[in-house]
Parts: sequence; structure tokens; C-alpha cells
Amino acid sequence: MADYDLIIRNARIVTEDRQTEGDIGVKHGKVAAIETDLRGTAAREIDAGIVVLTGGVAANSRLRERLGEAVAAEGRRLIAPSFKYCTDNAAMIALAGSYRLLRGERDGLEIDAAANLPL
Repeated sequence: MADYDLIIRNARIVTEDRQTEGDIGVKHGKVAAIETDLRGTAAREIDAGIVVLTGGVAANSRLRERLGEAVAAEGRRLIAPSFKYCTDNAAMIALAGSYRLLRGERDGLEIDAAANLPL
């Protein structure tokens, strides 16, 4: 049995206080390990030579341009969806709320934020 479901090799790992190169091991859909030279087996391995830009921020043409230049300078490739597929997070939240409203669901002002509410 494999140690990980996926290993992402040669990733740039960015945290609040530093950047480093290394490998990321993913198991059951969650990051299970981050190491400079991750040892172990995986059902699938990929190389992080590709940078993916998604979500509402992907509609920012200046960001696409600058990130594309930075990524190319490192010998990597940038992939971003067509502008028509870039959605605004606020619009997505409003749509999710409208579905709940249509089902007759209501929340009071004391509701707490939750990132994984079902649609």
C-alpha cells in the first residue's frame, strides 16, 4: 500500500514566514507531509513545474501578466482558466445563499462563519 495518495515533487512551498522548495505528500485529500526530499511511495506523483491560477483573482489581467513573467523566469508554466470561467467569491457566496433562501432556510445574526456549509 502506498504511503500517500499523491506526491507533488519540486514544489515551491510558501508559508507566512518563509519560502522553500520541497515535496508535498497528500493522503485522504489533506497535506500529510512537507519535506525537502520526501521519501515514500504514492499512487500518483506529479512535478510542480506548473503554476495554476484560479478563482476570482485569476480574472486580474495584471496579476496574470506579472505572475506569468515570474513563473517563466523560473522555467515553470502558468495555467489560468479563460476569463469567462473566473468567478468572484462574493458572487459564489451570494448564489449559495440564494439556494438556501429558496429552500426556506434562515439564520439569525448570531450565525458564525463556517467555510464548509452545504449548498
